[in-house]
Order: sequence, then structure tokens, then C-alpha cells
Amino acid sequence: MQDAQGFWEHEYPNPFVTGVVVHALWAARAAGAEVPSVVFRRAADALMSTRGSGGRQTYRLDGQPPDNEKSSMSRTAICELALFECGRLELKDVAAGVEAYWKYVDRLEAVRLCDYHSDGRLAGFFYFHAGFHTLEAARALEGPAREATAKRFRERLLAIPEWDGSYVDSHEIGKSYGTAMALLLFGRTR
Repeated sequence: MQDAQGFWEHEYPNPFVTGVVVHALWAARAAGAEVPSVVFRRAADALMSTRGSGGRQTYRLDGQPPDNEKSSMSRTAICELALFECGRLELKDVAAGVEAYWKYVDRLEAVRLCDYHSDGRLAGFFYFHAGFHTLEAARALEGPAREATAKRFRERLLAIPEWDGSYVDSHEIGKSYGTAMALLLFGRTR
């Protein structure tokens, strides 16, 4: 359920779940589902209220300012895409969100197999979640930028499988989730 402020939540209301839900509802609407415009308007207002410079988004709604670019890299692109789909931003903002991901993805890769927030900010268990939703944002880009991002994702995925061909997001989650997410990513790179 969308809360009174316009956010959706998993454990608590937050921008990254809101961005994901907006994108899913946008796709549902494009496929013919009836989604009231007020839902998008409220979500866009919510995301704009937590958006900082460069599209940085906060992680939690606890009154803190938006995170720095590195800490926001896993949610910037999907939130920028949601705001673009709601008519609040331009495609160049989505492209900048995708680039923020690539700027810091090696830092996220470094904590992919580690415990919860092992670098003090980034969490390895968001590796495939961040990748999938950044790729969704990149699929909205046009021409060479879209294909270049798909190629980058394919190359990265081909470089990180485990010895048995599976993928691990975090040892806490295991191979099933990581492998399923990697397969979803491969499928979206076409």
C-alpha cells in the first residue's frame, strides 16, 4: 500500500522501494492496467522530497539529508527513472543515475560477498538488486547509451560467476537468489 506521504515500503517507507513500485506500475499501465494518475503524482512528490543534488536519495525517511553519491548509487537510477516516468525529470537525469552506479560499482562488488554494510555504507546483499534496477533505468535510454550499458552488464556478469557457474549476492542470501537475479539481468541485456 502506498502510504499517506506517497511512499511504499518493505520494512519501512523508503525511496528505493517507491522507485521500484512506480516502475512496475508504469509497466502495468503500459500493458493496459488501470493505475490512477494520483498514485504516480503522490509517488513523484514523495521522491522529490527525498531527492538531493545529482539525484542522490536517502536510504531511510528519518529526517536525514540524502546520502552521498556513493551510498546512494544503488538507488539513484531507479528513483530517477520513476521520476522520469512520472514526468518530473528528463532522460538525461536517468542517464546520470546510471552513470553514478558505474562510478561506484567496483566498491559495491568489493562488498558483494561480505556481511551487512561491511564497508560502513554499501551493503553487498544489494549487489544484484542494484544492478537489476539500474539496468531497468538504462533500458529507458536511447540508442548507443542503452546498448553500451547492456554490454557493460553482460561483461560484468560473465566475469563474476562462482566456480560452479552460480552467482552469489551475499553468503546470507545464498546462490539461489544471486543466480536467479543474474539470469534476470542477462535476459534484460538483450
